Amino acid sequence: MSERTLFYGLPLACDGSAEVESLRSYVERLSYAHNLRPRRLVEVLLERYPVHGIGFDYATLLRHWDVHGSGKSGTQLTERLEKATLTPLGHSTLHRFAGLFPAAHFARYRDTAYCPECVAETEDPTHGRLLWEVQCVTACPKHRVLLRAAAECGAPKEERLPVNRRPAFRSVCSACGSIGFRCLTDAAIPAPIEAVRVAEHVGKMLALSDAQCAGINLASLQAGIGELVREVYGSRVANAAVDAGLSRGSVSTWVRGVNRPSLSQLVQLCLRANAELVALLAGRYERVGDNEDEFGVQAKLTDRSYVRVVMSDHDILATLDEAAKETDAPTVQTVCARIGLNPRVARAKFPVAVGRLVARCTERRVAEWNQRHEDAVVAYTKAAAALQERGATVGAKALQREARLVAFSQNPARVRALDSVLKKVAEGAERVQGDTYG
Repeated sequence: MSERTLFYGLPLACDGSAEVESLRSYVERLSYAHNLRPRRLVEVLLERYPVHGIGFDYATLLRHWDVHGSGKSGTQLTERLEKATLTPLGHSTLHRFAGLFPAAHFARYRDTAYCPECVAETEDPTHGRLLWEVQCVTACPKHRVLLRAAAECGAPKEERLPVNRRPAFRSVCSACGSIGFRCLTDAAIPAPIEAVRVAEHVGKMLALSDAQCAGINLASLQAGIGELVREVYGSRVANAAVDAGLSRGSVSTWVRGVNRPSLSQLVQLCLRANAELVALLAGRYERVGDNEDEFGVQAKLTDRSYVRVVMSDHDILATLDEAAKETDAPTVQTVCARIGLNPRVARAKFPVAVGRLVARCTERRVAEWNQRHEDAVVAYTKAAAALQERGATVGAKALQREARLVAFSQNPARVRALDSVLKKVAEGAERVQGDTYG
């Protein structure tokens, strides 16, 4: 007789579609089916199938659920759950695309989201979608509404549950236990067209079967990007980068196979060039739909700005000079981030302009530091007077407690203010004592 499985295996919800279940949701449903908390289920799983060779902290895993990207913890957890349930779970994470995209900006970390329309479709809790765990996805392609942060709760504070009684389910509010987040009565916000298109592209990618993924690799992705640049931009990498709002250097390295694009950057390029993401992964350029426009929608999915690709040296110099004239002069790093310029390049090419900006920033920081010092002196002086009126001892801790102003090493202005006030108090006490004995 074959050995029993550790857990009763549940089928992965909506496998083979854009609504495929995430690994986190599967663990939560499996825990509910076995009347266990997710933490206890993972403990039992790892007791039977221990993890060796890597640091595996299930407490941290359950707090942050960093398992949907390409990290080792997600792979290890998936393999052990498959052994424990005999259920294929390879489609519940993004790990099968790990060779195509870097780990950064791939899967969500901590800040979970959900579609308010999806969770309200049924009276019972529904499963959490893997699509909701992709960082660049902000909308639901089915209902065309924006995703909502799972941390939001609309129930009054007195109705919220204590931490040890809060449910663990993707479609249930963890704060109050409301199924489908019905504690929030606000209508779902319609998503802009670019957000819907992003979700549609990523949803098609998640729906790929193992057979369809077999021919997808880094070489095919490189070939697909190269064909896109040739067909749409006449082999001009700079034109492709400027039009999509990306770095020329980045797109060039993708075409040459030197670096890998992040998923958000690749989708941003696909939207602008009307390219099908799945076809691009397979090594070919296919136009999306029958859109007669020359270029598609413009989306901004990356944090960095690449304004520099359309700026001359004269424009960059003028930008640095204008920043130095601002009342609250920004740092060199801030200005460079705005225009997509490496700070080292700015210091090498525009030393005079950078020097003026650094001088203005130094003036601003000194002024702010002096103001914080003066404010702290006033607060500690008032606190010292109040303590003396009550006949209390004026010490460092009592002074900070009375002023409700903590002086710590990261705030030298307060430390200096506290020392100066204590010194004045000590000098005043010495004078009083000298007058008494005199």
